[in-house]
Amino acid sequence: MLLASPGAVVTRMAEASQAVVTRMAEASHHSNGQPWQCRLGTNRDRISLLLTTGNLSDVTLVFSNNTHIKAHRLILAMGSPVLEAMMYGPLATHGDLALNADPFEVFIFLLNYLYLDEINLPDLDMAMRVYHLAHKYQVDTLSEACSKYLVDEVQPETVPRIFDTAMLLEDNFVLQRCIELLVVSPERVLQSRDVSHLGRSSLWHILTHPRLCVSSETIIFNAVINWGTENMDTESNASPVSQDVEEEHGNYLELANPGQDREQLGSGVASGAEGFVLKLFNRRLRQTVEEFLPLVRFLNMTLHEMVTCVFPSGILTGDESVALVLNLKGKHSALPYFVSQTTVGKRESSMKTTVLSSLNSAYGSSTQFTFHNQVTVNLLRNFMTTRTVSLVKISAICTVSLQEGVVNIWNSANEIVGRGTWQGTSCSFRRPVRLLPTKAYTISLTLRDAMSSTGANNVVSVTHQGTGFSGQTLCNGKIVIDYYLTDDDTRRSM
Repeated sequence: MLLASPGAVVTRMAEASQAVVTRMAEASHHSNGQPWQCRLGTNRDRISLLLTTGNLSDVTLVFSNNTHIKAHRLILAMGSPVLEAMMYGPLATHGDLALNADPFEVFIFLLNYLYLDEINLPDLDMAMRVYHLAHKYQVDTLSEACSKYLVDEVQPETVPRIFDTAMLLEDNFVLQRCIELLVVSPERVLQSRDVSHLGRSSLWHILTHPRLCVSSETIIFNAVINWGTENMDTESNASPVSQDVEEEHGNYLELANPGQDREQLGSGVASGAEGFVLKLFNRRLRQTVEEFLPLVRFLNMTLHEMVTCVFPSGILTGDESVALVLNLKGKHSALPYFVSQTTVGKRESSMKTTVLSSLNSAYGSSTQFTFHNQVTVNLLRNFMTTRTVSLVKISAICTVSLQEGVVNIWNSANEIVGRGTWQGTSCSFRRPVRLLPTKAYTISLTLRDAMSSTGANNVVSVTHQGTGFSGQTLCNGKIVIDYYLTDDDTRRSM
């Protein structure tokens, strides 16, 4: 989109402003002897009235569903450089403005922001659609708000829905959150019903991430099959299965029954057609997922997994299935082209564990526990790290209860940056809690009906694989950072 020169834009906007002033004088209507402007207490109220009534509008926005919105060029131009070019640039039109590529129901949210600074995102799907529109029209503040909304909504089950948006809009902050959960909870991500929402490149990006670690290769295989089943008819190289069935089944009938009318073949034709539907479905599925098959480590599967998961999918030929079985049984046989010996080996997890050693606390049989109806213990205070880490799980033996407790992580501004549920002697955070270097945090635990052992303010300090941890604790007994990730663990292959 070409932009007008600054001088031309100023001139056009001045002309538009003067036109608005003139029209306001002409269009003012009265109630109880007062102009409409006087009846509204704030500029926000007045602008809201302009938006809802279309009063003094000088442009009509037309959408593909033939919906019209009366708007105001000056307000649109003030909020977006792209809209400014469309309103006042050299290619600007003076009549209706067709926005056929923009969904009406999404553009309403953009208008509410441009006019009223309102950001009322109702759900995740709408937040992503608004994000795309805000990015398109370079409304940066709205884009930032949508990004923060997505960060808060990133859960293992929602990663597949959010990942594409993060990749397309190059939102590294959201992408980092998605990768963290892929590393921490890969099986929940890949088993999500929304895995089909991934684009082809996004699925490839996830399956090739060097920190992807699953308990069984069948989880990756099933994710590929589920994705392919939902996407095979939307791929550019795909044609409807029914068309293939009609053509190939017709050819089969001609060859198997030359000169015989198809209607005379009876029920055998119907059963044969069903077999062809399944065969062609499997063939089309194979075509759709073929490029992902080398990413599945088939030789790491057990024979039981192969028989119960892979073979029933129907995407392997008989020869390929036999070759895999022979190799799994230790008998050398030429492997299918998509199986490589280089993909043999267990995937390794990136999550690390370290013990925060107390410099002056007492351990062993001298540790005394006291019963509390309710107790709040600072597991760690002034807790600091030397590198950015994502905390996944923390454990301590100083406080025990059969009841569930609440763990809060506070920053120095007394804001909660993470929350989890304590069970037994540990807490696994549903989402990794991001801790920034040189920032001080407090990790507190609140429990009911608990046995607690606390003492003097003990110093804890340890350096583990290049990352330093330090702080103070009142707990008698060791505190374990069961799992944590550094940025290096999630940034690779981003």
